[in-house]
Amino acid sequence: MKFKLLHRTISYILILCLLISLYGCGNRNGNSEIINPELLSSRLDNNGISDTTEKDIRNNDGKILFSSPQKDKLTVHDEFFSFSGLCNVDFPLLLDGKEQSVGEDGYFTFPVKLELGRNVIVFQNGKFKKVFSITYTKPLIKSYTPSDSSLTLDGGMPLSVTAVVKSGAKVSAEYNGKTFSLETTGEGDGVYETYKCVLTTAKNGSHTIKITASLDGDTQTVKASKIVIGGKSNLNYNPSPVKSMQNKGYVDVGETYIAEVVASTAEGFLGGTVDDYSRPTVNYLPRGTMDYCSTSKIYDSESGKKYYLLRNNIRVYAKKKNVKLYKGKLPETNSVSYGGGEIRDKHLLLNFKVDWRAPFRFVLGGQGYSNEGAQNYNISSQNFSYVDVTFCYSDALCDFTLPENPIFGSYEIIKNSKDYTLRLHLKTKGNFWGWKATYTSSNTLQFSFLCPSKIEKADNKYGYSLKGIKITIDAGHGGSDSGTYNAANSSYHEKYYTLIYAKTLANELLRLGATVYMPRTEDKTVPLEKRYNYITATNADLAVSVHFNGSSNGEAGGYFMGYFNPYTYNVAKSISKSVASTGLISTDKGGLSWHYFNLSRVSACPVVLTENGYLTGINDYKKIKTSTFCKGYIEGLVRGIVNYFAEGSGYAANYNSYTSTPSRVVVTSSAGKTSRPNLNVSIPSRVVVPTPSSHSSSSKPTTSNKRPITIVSSVPSRVVTSSVPSKSEASVSSIPSSSQSKDSSLNEGSTVSQSNESKQTNTSTENSNTAAQPSGTS
Repeated sequence: MKFKLLHRTISYILILCLLISLYGCGNRNGNSEIINPELLSSRLDNNGISDTTEKDIRNNDGKILFSSPQKDKLTVHDEFFSFSGLCNVDFPLLLDGKEQSVGEDGYFTFPVKLELGRNVIVFQNGKFKKVFSITYTKPLIKSYTPSDSSLTLDGGMPLSVTAVVKSGAKVSAEYNGKTFSLETTGEGDGVYETYKCVLTTAKNGSHTIKITASLDGDTQTVKASKIVIGGKSNLNYNPSPVKSMQNKGYVDVGETYIAEVVASTAEGFLGGTVDDYSRPTVNYLPRGTMDYCSTSKIYDSESGKKYYLLRNNIRVYAKKKNVKLYKGKLPETNSVSYGGGEIRDKHLLLNFKVDWRAPFRFVLGGQGYSNEGAQNYNISSQNFSYVDVTFCYSDALCDFTLPENPIFGSYEIIKNSKDYTLRLHLKTKGNFWGWKATYTSSNTLQFSFLCPSKIEKADNKYGYSLKGIKITIDAGHGGSDSGTYNAANSSYHEKYYTLIYAKTLANELLRLGATVYMPRTEDKTVPLEKRYNYITATNADLAVSVHFNGSSNGEAGGYFMGYFNPYTYNVAKSISKSVASTGLISTDKGGLSWHYFNLSRVSACPVVLTENGYLTGINDYKKIKTSTFCKGYIEGLVRGIVNYFAEGSGYAANYNSYTSTPSRVVVTSSAGKTSRPNLNVSIPSRVVVPTPSSHSSSSKPTTSNKRPITIVSSVPSRVVTSSVPSKSEASVSSIPSSSQSKDSSLNEGSTVSQSNESKQTNTSTENSNTAAQPSGTS
């Protein structure tokens, strides 16, 4: 009996282990790393729209559903306040005893003029009564940060101070005996705008920040946080303007502590700034990336986020699940050699053998943006012409040969003062479709570039088939995340409509032959991190995230298509133009806008975030909740998607015809030194190496001169503790975040040709303008 019991117990354990291995694809942080893409091979069940709010409200002896305001008591700073909602039209709507005009279906929206101080406002509809208490004030300073009563930071560190103040005011901050002027950021609503400065914390003691604003003889002073100095910074940090910085060069953060990326990806933030702005000119770093790091954290009071500054002048979130810190020693330089390339699953793969997992910089060169200083990355066309990959700390970039491919036509290897840049020239200006990068267990940095797609003409109302096209459709929100409310403030929240519209879109795309993936097909919670991974794991040609907008203004309306990376602009523009042509809905922000929405920052493919009207807007909501509008609107989306792929249909679809390049890695000589270019000889002028038409099948031995990373000891208690860095293997489906910028300083130095193929003189010049915007989610 004991033997049978033991045998049964062991069997259960083995079955449990098997189930965990099959389904428990978690990372070291206990969070799901990759969601297996759910392929929609058949049409989805779609029960249509069943929003019965208008019928339900008439089953009462009077009832009002308020979409604005959402609270009974609140303080406002504008003289007029908007009330919106839905009432029972069988009874008059009374405001302080006076009847108000409402629509024939019971919807209403109108402004109420407030008096300074407390306003008591009473609404009545039949037997239903609602009382609001709204306090109206006109302060000079509307809000400010930091606003904690006390904040402990290291001395000698940058600290952002912000204040939302009436436009035109003079604003200053007093701290540690010094006065700092706050300058406007250009963000505001016309009445109030944001002012900001960056100060340096004192070396010791505690000091309170005082913010003062003056306008037209009126002055107001508020006490912000008391800053308590808890330690001394190991960083000499000098904030610089965004335009002059652009992650130029490296910074001194000491050579004691190493930061290793332990998340799938770590979003990069521009060094030399103190903000939480996500910029398409700053790339993410894949899991396993290592660099020297400051142990003192940079604090942005506006977002409440803390960051570590890496030696390569990129900031990353100072969270345990993002990076881990160790006390150790890194090699002074890093040798990089080409490990072969191929086209697989419609992706161009380029492999690079490295001595250690150093960071890199990724830039779409030549793209112009609207206004960097105002955090505005809107573009009017895709005018980038090349991709720059700078291998940080590299002392060699050997044996590169560009494989035959439909994206890049030629390349350059540029020797900078402290590293090397691989410049890949696009075959056609503005034609680029996405990228991702991962570090493998064999110290290989793999770049994956999405190749263009071809669609064929077909006998349908769109004129084309989408056979061979992969599209991921994300139904925004879901589960515990309801999204925005609607104009009637009923139970049919944004998550309800995003799922209906996403399913309708999926069905229409499936009818055209597309392969469709969806992170959620039911009302469940899917964290943003999992959605990131999902979009990347599908290797899709396009991703569309479906959302609806919200505003306290019941008259707000219109759609817009949001993009983050510049290579999403063309498809966002195509969809926006197509939706406008339906005449079903007006445009918001011109129907097309750059934005920093979370999922838009995925870099693996173009990602369009669609805001398909204002659920809180009375006119939009009444349309959105009808099946007729849903069908016509989705057809507009699909036509825009089809037109986008049709415009790029001149490219070859059979990528098996392209020849891979053999593995050409660094060969160790008999003296034990790595073979690399002789940099002491005279360097030829810049040359462009065109794509070879064929490649040799021979390959060199795969040996490399490794320079191991030395871990001295665990980090003391004031930093994240761990014994040694984990040897993690990055997934091929890592989460992209954003691409990175590059300063024209990368043109310094000479260019080395790494191929014996025919050469042409490069006459192109670099033209890189950038802008920015705060991080955000939708």
